[in-house]
Amino acid sequence: MTTGSLMLAADQAASITAIATEAGVDRRTVYRRSASREELLAVIHEARLAATERPTKETRLREAPVTVALHHCAECLIEATAPGRST
Repeated sequence: MTTGSLMLAADQAASITAIATEAGVDRRTVYRRSASREELLAVIHEARLAATERPTKETRLREAPVTVALHHCAECLIEATAPGRST
């Protein structure tokens, strides 16, 4: 899914075949998880949404100092939206 996310971020017209090739798997493997390109996009979107919800819940703005909470939230969002990039 990371390969698909990165490729679709760079080229929204990337094909399932291109994504599978870049990931080093057969396109049938991709189609087993997602029946269509649109479904793959939906799965990626849902995974990203779930990943960005975590920092919001963990921020604890009411308990931590605002600057600390926002720093933590920003780190988590960067981690969630930039696979392979560390903070």
